[in-house]
Amino acid sequence: MSTLKRTVRLLGCRISHRQKVGYHTSGCCLAVRLPPTTPNAYDANAVERKWIGQPFLGSQPTDEHKKKFYVLSMFPYPSGTLHMGHVRIYTIADVIARFKKLQGFNVMHPMGWDSFGLPAENAAIDNGVHPRDWTQTNIAKMKVQMESMGTAYDWSRVVGSLSAISSLQELSTCDPSYYRWTQKLFLDLYKEGLIYQKEALVNWDPVDQTVLANEQVDANRRAERSGALVEKRFLKQWFIRITDCAEELLNDMEHLDWPQNVKRLQTNWIGKTEGLEVDLDLDTDLDLEGHNISSLSAFAVDMETIRHAEYIAVGVDHPILASRGLKKPWLDRVVALKEAFIYASPGPVTMEGAFTGVTAKHPVHQTNLPIYLADYVEPGGVAVFGAPMCNKRDLAFAVEHGLSTEGDPTRRPLDEYMSGMIEYGVGRLKTHYRLRDWLISRQRYWGTPIPIIHCNDCGAVPVPDDELPAMFPDNVSITARGHPLTSNPEWSKCRCPKCNSTEARRDPDTMDTFVDSAWYWLRYCDPKSVTELASPTLAKTMLPVDIYVGGVEHSIMHLLYARFFAKFLHKKGIVDLPHGEPFQKLLTQGMVQGRTYREPGSERYLRREEVDISDPANPKIKATGRSPLVSWEKMSKSKHNGVDPAEILDKHGSDATRLYVLYKAAPADELAWDESAIVGMERWLTKVWKLAMDVASAQTNKREQPLSNIEKELMVSTHTSIQEVTSALNTTYGFHVAIASLIKLTHAMESFSSAAPTSHSSPAFVDATSSLVRMIAPFAPCIAQELWLHLSRQNQSVYEAGWPIADEQVVGSKGVVCAIMVNGKTRGTITVPITALEDTALLESLARESDAGRKWLTNANTGKAKVVSRVLVGRAQKAGKGRVISFVAK
Repeated sequence: MSTLKRTVRLLGCRISHRQKVGYHTSGCCLAVRLPPTTPNAYDANAVERKWIGQPFLGSQPTDEHKKKFYVLSMFPYPSGTLHMGHVRIYTIADVIARFKKLQGFNVMHPMGWDSFGLPAENAAIDNGVHPRDWTQTNIAKMKVQMESMGTAYDWSRVVGSLSAISSLQELSTCDPSYYRWTQKLFLDLYKEGLIYQKEALVNWDPVDQTVLANEQVDANRRAERSGALVEKRFLKQWFIRITDCAEELLNDMEHLDWPQNVKRLQTNWIGKTEGLEVDLDLDTDLDLEGHNISSLSAFAVDMETIRHAEYIAVGVDHPILASRGLKKPWLDRVVALKEAFIYASPGPVTMEGAFTGVTAKHPVHQTNLPIYLADYVEPGGVAVFGAPMCNKRDLAFAVEHGLSTEGDPTRRPLDEYMSGMIEYGVGRLKTHYRLRDWLISRQRYWGTPIPIIHCNDCGAVPVPDDELPAMFPDNVSITARGHPLTSNPEWSKCRCPKCNSTEARRDPDTMDTFVDSAWYWLRYCDPKSVTELASPTLAKTMLPVDIYVGGVEHSIMHLLYARFFAKFLHKKGIVDLPHGEPFQKLLTQGMVQGRTYREPGSERYLRREEVDISDPANPKIKATGRSPLVSWEKMSKSKHNGVDPAEILDKHGSDATRLYVLYKAAPADELAWDESAIVGMERWLTKVWKLAMDVASAQTNKREQPLSNIEKELMVSTHTSIQEVTSALNTTYGFHVAIASLIKLTHAMESFSSAAPTSHSSPAFVDATSSLVRMIAPFAPCIAQELWLHLSRQNQSVYEAGWPIADEQVVGSKGVVCAIMVNGKTRGTITVPITALEDTALLESLARESDAGRKWLTNANTGKAKVVSRVLVGRAQKAGKGRVISFVAK
């Protein structure tokens, strides 16, 4: 970027390829001379410079005389630059907020920053800066980028405050004024017994040197962020008992207006399985930490599995493996395999396993069932029946280890056995969940410190409320992956708040960043409170979130954790939410995909400069002249298929870019990026500008005569569009459908203007223009604001004008579609009121005045009307489906 462009951008201007810019410098001053424009010409750059960054006009969300509407989009991690996915999600949320404002709602539309996490810490290591400085710089950049998109956020509600950035006075989750309350929530959960610490088998990222939750490991057992193969280790970690809420989280989904695929993902992740748990006698007594073990409980989904069981399978964390009494030679094999399962490079589940040397008595036919360590059993301390006759996985394991695959050949009924076992306490009905308690410990610096002090005498002691927030020292040198404070005894040593011992130690771990984002929706209600999470009065006024907009990739982790926190806060009386749910409606958007080029053979991703795309339909690799492999894939730097939003906004403007992003695909669908299509949106805005300025410059006069047929037709188009766009924004969120309806209305207005060029003061045309500009306002706010100033002839925001209301009588009179035929050929259609179907003279008049009628009943050379010798009006072939208006012309 040139020095001129950088300087102009800092001044809040934008220079694009559409402008010829002349300038001169004098000392430190720079003057920009824009090209002169003709009266009423549309200058998108000038319009957007005027309106971008203007505050979101309207009443505060505490105004009780208006109904509230809380629009929330998932806040971003401040990486320093926006990508097209950001543009899409924030445009969608912004359109909804602006629409609800026009409808007269009391709209809350806040924004903040999810600013703790590994990327900042890794950037600090790589660039020699403090993660706080890296984060602050990125926040400043991203806010400017967000404003350039034309978004209307209530920045006064940004989470927390940051005096270090005087120009912003904003921050988010990494500000002590925010994470003080994250720590308070941690302690509240701890006091309720919902947070505990234990030694557990965990996922360890060897690259980032930290623990990962199960949800942060992909299907190939790689770390979601670093891509490293995840190892298994036993470490002492902090957990949240989310499993205590599993049934609520499962059942309450029926009350949510969420996409079915998201509900299905959460249902599968919770993984409720009902079955039977049976106590089995062991053939030998085992000693576990001084306690005698003579039995084992095993689970099965049904009685058939129990009856045909040939073995019992346990996972690596089952207590039986930690007990004394396992004998050689089986002990050596089990220990070796357990170590292999824990520390070896992960791969797909195999049928590997080892006999423990211990057997359990079958509850029905009293045979001895060997107990095996099996890699397919997930951690959780559960033993399961293995029945080769009932399960393909169990069959494969039995074959691999030489176990019987026949099962119980007698097939005796089990009802009497099971009822007897349950009656005598040998077995019981049992529900298991795939969901595991939420592991929140992270071995890193840039996160919310866990507010616990460890004392040799008192154990784990909460940091007192009046000492919150617990903070890490600021002057820390971070030079390598891993926690820089674990080897700092001076920082670690502290006083025990309970017994005053000076030998206590601070907990070095930080919380998973999903804890920070699990409750931010509440903090927006009262972001500057220093006495509580949020005022209960304000929270009751503004919650729940009416619509939450974000990526489907957060369907499990973030949304599940936020629901858990909401239910806890609801039970504590801090918030009052229907069914304890924070988000009434969820709108998820698909990925933005870029055209991707790969080299044949090696399939190496090619950079754009390596491909000749002068002919987009026939790209060529410059070095070889061969055709590359072309596909549409999620935009990423590694695939060289990304698009810089700043360049797109600079080149095409925010209004046109927003319209393209919304029009190209439905929100839930993938969006295949095609920059050339944005030009269509620019042309349409130019047409809208001309139509509106024609009305603004026309002399207004009151007419007493009734509307003409062509005016009635325009009114039908106008109010039909109002109905369609309102429905799309209120219920279906089909933004592409809404924009298509607005384009159709524009065409109708152009046809009217062509037929009656001096009728821009027509009530029908004025109504259409007023409605069009107000309906465009959510999608293209800058041009709408500017046009409304001209139309209203006063300093009024378009958002104070109100959303147009469809006249049901006019829409109802829309009637049916009729075909227009000229000399035996169908030339077009018109939509006419139902009441006009029996009026042949009116149908003829409407047909003559339509686009098709004017085109085909006019001599193209002379421009004069053709002589019509005969007009026939007949019913369409399908009864009740309109009429056919046939002209015989010379």
